[in-house]
Amino acid sequence: MQMNKSVRCQLFSMYSYDYIREEDEYLRNMKKICNKGGYEDDVDNGEEFMYTGSGGRDLDGNKRTNVQSFDQTLSKGNLGLAMNCDAEISQEGAEAKNWKKGLPVRVVRGSKLRKHSKYAPDDGFRYDGIYKVVKYYKEKGLSGFYVWRYVLRRDDESPAPWTKEGQKIKAERGWSVIYPEGYVPPPPKVKGKKRKLDKENLPANNSSAPKKRKFEISETLKKLTVKDKHNSKVWKEFLRKEFPSQQEFQDSLQETFSCSICMCLASEPRKLKCRHNMCKDCLNRLCKNGDDVAKICPLCREDIQGTESENEELREILNYVFPGYET
Repeated sequence: MQMNKSVRCQLFSMYSYDYIREEDEYLRNMKKICNKGGYEDDVDNGEEFMYTGSGGRDLDGNKRTNVQSFDQTLSKGNLGLAMNCDAEISQEGAEAKNWKKGLPVRVVRGSKLRKHSKYAPDDGFRYDGIYKVVKYYKEKGLSGFYVWRYVLRRDDESPAPWTKEGQKIKAERGWSVIYPEGYVPPPPKVKGKKRKLDKENLPANNSSAPKKRKFEISETLKKLTVKDKHNSKVWKEFLRKEFPSQQEFQDSLQETFSCSICMCLASEPRKLKCRHNMCKDCLNRLCKNGDDVAKICPLCREDIQGTESENEELREILNYVFPGYET
């Protein structure tokens, strides 16, 4: 695999770790890993990239970063990422027997990578999909110290955001950067001599802040809601609302169609008589309980038969708005 320029990536795995005293407990409770690189060795080709592990830097004195000054070890975050590879853990490294069978790693790229990689977003952070670890190994980096290297390859059904298909989806669904409340962009850098600015010359706090605009629901999504006859009244009321942002639209949709048992977005939603929502697995668990447990909707006490069919139309809508939420 040929690589091009160096990058910094941020990785989110479906496994993470909590700081627990016993090493075995630390490994067993691994649920989420967040690794943020920045080494001169990191390179990116979009669908596949090479990533350098963490450690090897002296961060005493509350330093956020520093040059590499000692070898990295296969522990903590480095070990967690290696465990995502479909291979035995080895201090010498390993290559996946079948890279597609590895545990998924969620990859997020930030705009600071833009000067090094054409696959980075222009602004903010962007979720780029599921990747799998192809192999990991130890080698001497450009600094002369040993580093752990990981080759990750994209394994996601959704088109990559930088492709024509991904750009089309972004435009169609109205996705844009979500700014925090009261966000003020930093002033542009001025080349040349540094000058002290008077308070009168400082820009107003909201002068360059992005203007708020109402979120527009796409025509494609509106057509999908028409197909969901089971929730026609719910959709009619929902579409009357106005949403200041994409985030508020998604939050409201998630609240409207959350499972009445697990309170998460309904996965493989069932058609309940009461028009509330329930995951397929939650419904099955409820109905498998003994006769001493009432088979009713937790929200309205309506009886549940346990044979309710899947709402395929609603499932299509939820996967359209939240791609891959059921994985």
